[in-house]
Amino acid sequence: VNRWVSFETWYDAKHAPAFLKRFKFTLDDDPHWNVLDKWVEGMAQLFAPQIEWLLQQRDVTIAAHQTKYPNKNAYKDHKIEELSEISIDLANQIQWIAQPR
Repeated sequence: VNRWVSFETWYDAKHAPAFLKRFKFTLDDDPHWNVLDKWVEGMAQLFAPQIEWLLQQRDVTIAAHQTKYPNKNAYKDHKIEELSEISIDLANQIQWIAQPR
């Protein structure tokens, strides 16, 4: 989603592979939360190719908007909420990763 929705700090998509490799999600030392932390980390790793693609498409969408409307701030434009999307399927993703290469 666009920055006006999430209020997050953005980095160019080219940084995504390095960020995803180092991604750790740790809230505290509670063993119950650690299970969730590991699950979130695993999902980020499992779907890293899709996350990278989504961020690349996000950057393309923002660049196109800035070219078309040079005097408008694309990050604050409420007409563009979703910048990229992709369908995912956990079973297919696991099967794809498990294939011998």
